[in-house]
Amino acid sequence: MHEKIDTIDTLPSNKNQAPQFFNVMIMLVYIANGLWALVFLCLFFWSMISAASFAEVFGTGDVPMVAFGVFLLIMEVSFALCIAGARGISNGRWLGFWLFLIGNLPWILINAAGGMPENFLVAAVSVVFIIAFATQFKKLH
Repeated sequence: MHEKIDTIDTLPSNKNQAPQFFNVMIMLVYIANGLWALVFLCLFFWSMISAASFAEVFGTGDVPMVAFGVFLLIMEVSFALCIAGARGISNGRWLGFWLFLIGNLPWILINAAGGMPENFLVAAVSVVFIIAFATQFKKLH
């Protein structure tokens, strides 16, 4: 009887398999951007249905509601780009990284301009994700 012995050459290769924390980051992108997209979608519908109560709660002042609607739609597109980008990154495509980067830019700029520590933290987390994806992406190929 001849038993087959696995050697290093015959073992399956995990060369193109993403590290576990990379997969966790992708899942966090899906969850966070999906939740934010849902929140901003609700805000968009609220601002279109009842502009007066929306303006009262958020103190929009002299800014027209159309401007808030456009802002909220831009953020929806931004979240969609991040989700599509994460999907592309998980498939090993550079286009996915660029979609993720472009989708995150409005989010980073708005939070960085917010002036509150929480806003800076959110912007910093987004920047860390971009850097981590950029550095880990090379390991997929």
